[in-house]
Amino acid sequence: MNPLPPIIPLAPDSFPANPMPPGIRIANADGPGNLIMIVDDDEGVRIITEMILVQEGYRVVCAETGAQALEFIDKLGDRVALVFLDFVMPGMHCAWTLQGLRKAVPGLPIVIVSGYTANSTLERLVNETGSGFIPKPLARHKLLHSIRSALGEFSARR
Repeated sequence: MNPLPPIIPLAPDSFPANPMPPGIRIANADGPGNLIMIVDDDEGVRIITEMILVQEGYRVVCAETGAQALEFIDKLGDRVALVFLDFVMPGMHCAWTLQGLRKAVPGLPIVIVSGYTANSTLERLVNETGSGFIPKPLARHKLLHSIRSALGEFSARR
């Protein structure tokens, strides 16, 4: 019978300072970029957007519904630097999701994404909440510009 090897204590700095909670998949979890949340009921949109963001070095968490986004923000808190939020999803309305996200993380930059560009409710929501807007289909350069713009404005406010 072989004895177990001795336990070697790890140095305190070998543990992550702010580990990610279990049960949440973070794409590119060890990447150098900010953590961005994508909230969209369309799997194709989530996959393509995640792929673009990971290629740019961002870490990404995806939520299929507003309720799931609120569950994730409760666990991740201000580790989330930016949220892309679909305007039209089944279940929880975009405005309620946005309100819950901002309640959890005040000042959180949110960019609303929609294929409905001529919509008075959408315009009012963007204007009243100070959120960004990007139309679908998502073009890579517009997506990346909206990130830099939203994160730059957020950093300036801090």
